[in-house]
Amino acid sequence: MNHFSKVLDDELELIKKQLGNNRGAEKSKENLTGLAFSGGGIRSATFNLGIIQSLAGKNLLGKFDYLSTVSGGGYIGSWLSAQIHRHPRNEEKPETAPDRQRVEAFQESLRASRESGAEHDSIKWLRSYSNYLTPRKGWSGDTFAAIGTWLRNTLLNQVTLGLLFALLLLFLQVMLLTLNSIGWIEPRLRWLLLSLLLTFCAVFLCAAHLPKPRSCTGTKYAVMPKDQEMQPILLIILMAILAAYSRNLWIYSTSLLPNSWMNNSSYNNANQISLLKEIFGTLAIVSKDGMLISSPLFTAIESIEAPALIAGMWAIIYVLPWIGYVLYFLIGYLLKGSARPHTQDKSTGKIPETFMHTSGRTSPSPFKFALGILLSALTTGAFGGWLIYLLSHAVAQQNEDIRLWWATGFGTPLLLLIFCLILVLHQGLMARLFRVSQLEWWARLGGYVLLVAVAWTGIHILLIYIPPMFDMLERKFIAAGGLAWVTSSLAGAIFGKSPGSSEQKNARWKGWITRVAPYVFVLGYLVATSWAVHALMFKFGTERTPDNLNLAVTAQNSSPPFSEFLRHSLLINNNADIIGLWYVLISGSIVFLVLAWRLDVNLFSIHHFYRNRLTRCYLGAGRGDSRIPNSFTGFDPCDDITLAELKQRPLHLVNTALNLVHDGNLAWQDRKAFSFTFSPVACGFHYPPNASQQGGGYYDSMQYMGGVQLGTAMATSGAAASPNMGYHSSPAVAFLLTVFNVRLGHWCPNPEAKAIRGNSIRRKSPAMGGEYLLKELFGQTDDKDAFVYLSDGGHFENLGVYELVRRRCRYIMVVDAGQDEERTFEDAANLIRKCYIDFGVTIDIRLDELRADTEGNSPSCYALGDIVYPALDGDKNAKENGHWGVLLYIKPSLLKDIPEDVRQYAKTNGDFPHQTTGDQFFDEAQFESYRHLGNFLMDEVIESIGQHKSPRGNSWSWDGA
Repeated sequence: MNHFSKVLDDELELIKKQLGNNRGAEKSKENLTGLAFSGGGIRSATFNLGIIQSLAGKNLLGKFDYLSTVSGGGYIGSWLSAQIHRHPRNEEKPETAPDRQRVEAFQESLRASRESGAEHDSIKWLRSYSNYLTPRKGWSGDTFAAIGTWLRNTLLNQVTLGLLFALLLLFLQVMLLTLNSIGWIEPRLRWLLLSLLLTFCAVFLCAAHLPKPRSCTGTKYAVMPKDQEMQPILLIILMAILAAYSRNLWIYSTSLLPNSWMNNSSYNNANQISLLKEIFGTLAIVSKDGMLISSPLFTAIESIEAPALIAGMWAIIYVLPWIGYVLYFLIGYLLKGSARPHTQDKSTGKIPETFMHTSGRTSPSPFKFALGILLSALTTGAFGGWLIYLLSHAVAQQNEDIRLWWATGFGTPLLLLIFCLILVLHQGLMARLFRVSQLEWWARLGGYVLLVAVAWTGIHILLIYIPPMFDMLERKFIAAGGLAWVTSSLAGAIFGKSPGSSEQKNARWKGWITRVAPYVFVLGYLVATSWAVHALMFKFGTERTPDNLNLAVTAQNSSPPFSEFLRHSLLINNNADIIGLWYVLISGSIVFLVLAWRLDVNLFSIHHFYRNRLTRCYLGAGRGDSRIPNSFTGFDPCDDITLAELKQRPLHLVNTALNLVHDGNLAWQDRKAFSFTFSPVACGFHYPPNASQQGGGYYDSMQYMGGVQLGTAMATSGAAASPNMGYHSSPAVAFLLTVFNVRLGHWCPNPEAKAIRGNSIRRKSPAMGGEYLLKELFGQTDDKDAFVYLSDGGHFENLGVYELVRRRCRYIMVVDAGQDEERTFEDAANLIRKCYIDFGVTIDIRLDELRADTEGNSPSCYALGDIVYPALDGDKNAKENGHWGVLLYIKPSLLKDIPEDVRQYAKTNGDFPHQTTGDQFFDEAQFESYRHLGNFLMDEVIESIGQHKSPRGNSWSWDGA
């Protein structure tokens, strides 16, 4: 694993070697040059083919040290690197470095072809495979392969994911039924005592983990490590959930008693005393008759009504942890024997912020603080007990068939809300006794508990109320709704691509579908899974299970109310064979774990389908008789090249986006990605010094992924349609695209040293694919795992200039062939912002002359800009010491004197030369129009570039000196 500075040193040494002894000695970090091809699919690839032909015709390709590509620019950039690599060296020039000989030999072959009037063999191949996904039009073998590949991989993914969701819902159902099958009359006290214990633990953890007093004046206090701060919060929430759940089971079991105070409005005091005897009998030392509690105690409480009894019980439970908190606070205060913590710091005259309150006043005395906590805790505990009594009474009034589901489904989140209300009241009664930092802590805890309550309610509705709703609907309405759901979901998967690689001028209805369809799909997916689980419960019915799954069949065309459908559905649930369901749950879990282990998350995406066809088109070009494809598939594995073999001129940088959708960096929460680079020297990433987070690393390309191939890097750089798409990412879209296997991205080893696990850096895919499939599904990608998710480089920076600026190149030529019909120059603006934020580099460029008039013509197709690099090592004279650069920015444009064939195509295709990136099927006229336009515009740039200067008076130089 290497730092970026080491990688840059290795690249510079390689560049010097490529240039040979004479020119190599002149090369340094201050005069590097770079050529960048932007994203834009096959449109960018074809336009840049014309650019390459023009540069080769003027013998200029060898002037560049770096070739930096993104997405579609990577298609043609990889073609160029492969052509240079495969060209023989010119043995007649032994004084020229071997790698420089290759690029010169390739340029000579292109010039010779043009002069003879014959097209270069590799360009003929590109023209033939302009429809690279399915080269032969109509229903060809590639078409059927595309359908078969997608269906196979989608089926495997959906089986794995669908099985997981079904198992989760089934687990909740089976757990409820298992608990329901336990005898309730005798063990009801177990649930009460368990709920009391868990409530005590939850409140105790709250008290124990409140923010402690911490001075900001230099006094050292022990601070919990950041990675452990959430652990007590999660434990508190878990305890609260379990306490609420067990309390509801106690409520349910007690409500089944015929003489219970919950079923009797006059409250049976004798039953209350019996209940308390059982409680104290469980907690106290048991004698022969079962009790050591004196009868006067029970005589004293005979007159207490049930609400007061319950309120007192929970008041005691709630106040006990706070007694411990107060004793800990007071003992610590007395043992220290120092001044009160709220007093001023005599050295500064200031009061520490953590001891200040919203009113600006300081804390009261420690004893007053302790008394306030205990009195407020006692009051709020009693209030909570009264609310619990009301909830218990409401549960008791429900029909016996739905009482359990109502208590556990709605009662649990209601009790969580009661827990929140208790905390709110406690804070209110404490007045100014809680510090500001503690109130913030309470507020965030309450927010998390509220979120859990809402999620619990949603799952309960999904399990209990959705199936009877299905029963009520006629089959034709269900079929129509299912068809509408499938149609909208497919439309969302088709249109749910990143804005950076899709049509900018979408119709409104397309934009609406893109926004709404993912949420419709997620809801429908969960509803369908719930219904499948309900049908499974019916299949595992007993003799008490209703004869029909659908009540409408039994009702014989009558129209029962929804309550009857609900009762019928719950009868199916309540009478299912629990043992059989447990067998299904366990066996299904084993099947899921096997699938998650054996399913290769990369192999069973559509990445390889895409990669194989790109490799055949762009890397197989020009191989001639040496290409021996499989007679059935048409693919030759020898088309591809190991990236480490390409240590030639120009040095190829393939840019992708490292997805950080789940990253906690607030400064990058809009980016959600960073630059990840494949190169012949090393593969990896490293955060810039200005970044709010640090880390990253590079690994030798020869060892990375066992020797990463150019085809893999090229396809990953062009993975525009992926569930995680950098700053275009959306949770619902990620869910939709993952389920429908619209997954072009690739999971690659994380080169950061602390993330490497064993031999993971040399693996091509994670060992446990199911884990990473779920991360993709829920948008949990980050840079912490052993594998990271890479997608289209345009999801971070679409021009490919970012990495050239990082290398402080003096001269950078970029061809921006991204779709930009309105000439907003979004990609250029994105580059300028990121370079300034991350590197402190200023790019000054004027693009007005590239904007089109009403007829679509532009005054110019290029502009010169200045790159102002910050001084290094405290250097105050940046420009004089070479810390400046020139940016040559070229944009596909229609000039007034463009060739007539290009003009004709533009008139009949109004969006040319900015047709949608989604069009990956170029016909002959389209391919030639983009190629010819690129060639023509580059010729114009070469001819006139010497007449222009940048805004700061700098000129362009092809020699880079």
